[in-house]
Amino acid sequence: MITGERTLELLDMPEPVAAPGHAVVAIERCGVCGTDVSAYKTGGPYTPFLHGHEWCGHVVEVGEGVHLAVGDRVVSGAPEACGTCAQCRAGRPANCLGIMDLRGPNGEAPPPHGGFAPRIAVDARRLIPVPVTLSPEAAGQIEPSSVAHHGVGRTPIGPDDLVVVQGCGPIGLVAVQLARKAGARHVVAVEPNDDRRRMAATLGADHVVAPGADAMALTRDLTQGLGADVILDCAGSGAALDSAVALARTGGWVTMIGVSSLPVTVTPGLWLIREITVSASLAHTRDDFDRVIAMLDEGSLVVEPLHSATVGLDELDAAMADLADADKGLLKVLVDPSH
Repeated sequence: MITGERTLELLDMPEPVAAPGHAVVAIERCGVCGTDVSAYKTGGPYTPFLHGHEWCGHVVEVGEGVHLAVGDRVVSGAPEACGTCAQCRAGRPANCLGIMDLRGPNGEAPPPHGGFAPRIAVDARRLIPVPVTLSPEAAGQIEPSSVAHHGVGRTPIGPDDLVVVQGCGPIGLVAVQLARKAGARHVVAVEPNDDRRRMAATLGADHVVAPGADAMALTRDLTQGLGADVILDCAGSGAALDSAVALARTGGWVTMIGVSSLPVTVTPGLWLIREITVSASLAHTRDDFDRVIAMLDEGSLVVEPLHSATVGLDELDAAMADLADADKGLLKVLVDPSH
């Protein structure tokens, strides 16, 4: 767990047990998320069970009332909407209070740690079956891919649109592929790192460019001076948000998928004058997981090339430090807690 600025410690925890409605899962792989890295860099407060929340594994124990079996392969995801809370009754199941409440569907206490551990006990309603045909490298990236899927799904992308994806980390590189699947005419990837730009081109971006003047010039050139129809911001910084609005055409759409851990300053007058629609996308729904798993299984979405390394728990501190150094260009580091 992250216990301070650039400090990660191995801690002894009680052995998890399967209470009624819960299951114990042996972690197969756990991805290191950008939010994990941000917490590592700042050392600020970080919800314990988020320390490694991109995990897959197999069930080793089930409690009373659980409709999973020992041996089932699963991923940690979002539960189904409850159907009874105020948000569900208002026709907004994606914002179900049980899903949005990090304490759990019924307000129960969350696990005391995340997936940077050999085993974890969780409410079984959060567990989603995973085909055995998926590689560990693919199954370990279902959760971040679902984040990208949710953001793209909340964005109106038309067949004639030019879509700019800002930030080509793992989520951004999945967004590149999903924007193409959504029918975008042109997909432009904006990313400062050379290796990530090359990866974006491999995965379907029509154009790759560094942020700044070159991105502005390319976008204007491709649209006869109008600007991009849609910006998918997967970078999550104040500079990126300003850039997104600047790259968009008047009447354009900006979806925030990445998030800054620090306050940012914006110029709302520019948003108003240009009538920019800014939409925020938080995490994912159960449907996002189901669709991503299906696409990975059929091969229409590819994530294995994003896998940079697999490390054991004793190597996680060094890997986290490398990920905090953006110049190293690492993409997805997976943790195998059995080593």
